[in-house]
Amino acid sequence: MGETIGPGGGSGTGSTGGGGIATGVASTSTASVALVTPASNTPFTPSTTLDSTVIFQFATAGTIVVTIGPTVGNENNLAINAAVAVNELAVFPCPANWKMVITLTTATLTQTKVVTQ
Repeated sequence: MGETIGPGGGSGTGSTGGGGIATGVASTSTASVALVTPASNTPFTPSTTLDSTVIFQFATAGTIVVTIGPTVGNENNLAINAAVAVNELAVFPCPANWKMVITLTTATLTQTKVVTQ
């Protein structure tokens, strides 16, 4: 008889082997990645309709302050105030339609990605 692969990678022969091959669950959501170019100390909206994850990558070292909030002028929830190194990544969740502000001191951005799902 043929070999079967069971859950967890176990194997056996015939119908009494380690079980069947597990199947995945289909997902109806789709992920999206967008490159954005936020200006220092200027509010931007990562996504108007979906919660998102914002990924900043830094070209030069320096300090950053990131704040988020529900409306322009109310980005008063401090996400981070820290020093960053060259090529370091900083990752922040952001609720749908919230505003985010990154303030850069000496640090510059290589790229910024917004991931929504």
